[in-house]
Amino acid sequence: MADIQTASDSMFRQRRPFHHKASPWWNAACALMAQTLRSAQGREAKTTAQAQLRGMVQAAKRNWADKYIQKSNFWEVMKWRHGRRLTKVPPLKRTEGLAHSHKELMEILAQRFFSQALPNIPEKFDDDPDPKPPRERHTVNHKLIEELLQKISSHSAPGLSGHTWTLIK
Repeated sequence: MADIQTASDSMFRQRRPFHHKASPWWNAACALMAQTLRSAQGREAKTTAQAQLRGMVQAAKRNWADKYIQKSNFWEVMKWRHGRRLTKVPPLKRTEGLAHSHKELMEILAQRFFSQALPNIPEKFDDDPDPKPPRERHTVNHKLIEELLQKISSHSAPGLSGHTWTLIK
């Protein structure tokens, strides 16, 4: 046994210790279910144990996430939520199967979101109110506005909108 241990130590890479942040949701019930899966004999027993482990892990993750959200503030949860991103767009289905090409995807989306025949909408309805008379426009003194804007600091904000005078200038 000592020779086997010595050979194993020299040949195989040593496992790193478990990091406490790797799976914070992992609990004793998950560990017990994983041990049950490892010791299961036969295909049916392994399938059942694997399904039970999957359910246990899902429940543990949900429980951990609920507790994490309750004890944290909003911005901490937002940072945590953006950890992993999905980059793949799910495939779209056609009657012949999945759509793979750009043209097929374009046709499916066009059929779904853009109407082929435009509805007939009249320009005027019988119950439309009479149009209001156009308002008189005041003359704008461009020279005066330009002089006033040149006097204003470009580094201050004009109000609640937060738009700077640089943008307005």
